Amino acid sequence: MEYKETIGQILSHTRREKGWDLERIHKETKIPIAGLKALEEDDYDALPSIYLKGAIQKYAQVLGLNYKELINLYKNSNEFVAQQDQSLVPISDHRSISLFSQLRNILIILSKSLVLILVSSYLIYELAMLILPPKIILESPRADLNTNKGTLLVQGKAIRAKSLLLNNQPILIDESKAFKEEIILKPGLNQLEFIAINQLGQKSTLVRNVIYAFP
Repeated sequence: MEYKETIGQILSHTRREKGWDLERIHKETKIPIAGLKALEEDDYDALPSIYLKGAIQKYAQVLGLNYKELINLYKNSNEFVAQQDQSLVPISDHRSISLFSQLRNILIILSKSLVLILVSSYLIYELAMLILPPKIILESPRADLNTNKGTLLVQGKAIRAKSLLLNNQPILIDESKAFKEEIILKPGLNQLEFIAINQLGQKSTLVRNVIYAFP
């Protein structure tokens, strides 16, 4: 299929036809909004080359487009630009650059640097979420708790965890990685073993002892 539009125009037009905003695309693809704007504006210099093809693929798939055709279109446009650049002959007219032009160039550099920083930070965050082991932050109960109540509120956060077990029973984790569960205690010593598991199967364990003094 031959496209008369650029990749950015195709993505932008398709998104608008569906009545979607960039915030929805961001939620679906996890691509920063600044990166999505750069794609729609065909501003490839604002995005890392190692990240660009993956971003085009994610965006296209969410919109229901053929991402392979868009990537080929990207490659062809880059080759064309490269050929055009090689054919250019540098010309020096010895004229001084105006202050306005200098400021404009500085703003362009700063805006592209900001997009690069945002995208790089996102990639580092995603990599850390994938590689680092999960971490359990337990707000309740405190260590070595003594109580005369038969029920206990267990709550905290399971950072970088895909799932959480309490004494081999699953506990629901919400989108913010927080969990909250009320459990029934047996008289005497109750050993609570929390196991958090991430996407790579790495585990972190936390044990709390609670003594229930039956009245």
